[in-house]
Amino acid sequence: LLLEGLILSMKTLMWAFVLMVLLLFAFGVLIVRLVKWDTNKDERVRLNDWTSLTHVMWTLAHMATLDDWGNSVMWVHLNIPGIRGMVVILSMFVSMAVTAFGVVNIVIGIMCQTSTVVAAKQKLLTSAENLKNQQGAVGAVRTCFQTWGERALFKSD
Repeated sequence: LLLEGLILSMKTLMWAFVLMVLLLFAFGVLIVRLVKWDTNKDERVRLNDWTSLTHVMWTLAHMATLDDWGNSVMWVHLNIPGIRGMVVILSMFVSMAVTAFGVVNIVIGIMCQTSTVVAAKQKLLTSAENLKNQQGAVGAVRTCFQTWGERALFKSD
């Protein structure tokens, strides 16, 4: 039942995953550009992880699970000064809100909808099987009565 639901929702889940990757990429590019903006060589060495798009996308994906996001925000707050750091933190929060509360809830909705459809299909199949069994029982009773009626008819002759 669960496996059938996953298979039925695979196409929609794939598009939700693509949407999530595109959002992470867009916010990642924004954050990398903000971190690299107006920095000298010494600062870029210190902020090396945050100048890598893959690192930023991975951090944003990790934040989308709402697991230990405070450390990433605290690191940015302590290491990127001024308005630039605040804009990076704001971008991180917007990314987290869109991915964690938007896309992840879409995925949960897809799974719930699919499980409802599969459960309804299973209920319909069970009902059809019960109807078939009932028809078989009625047929058996009908055959018994026909046989009994034929015997009674032949005995009276």
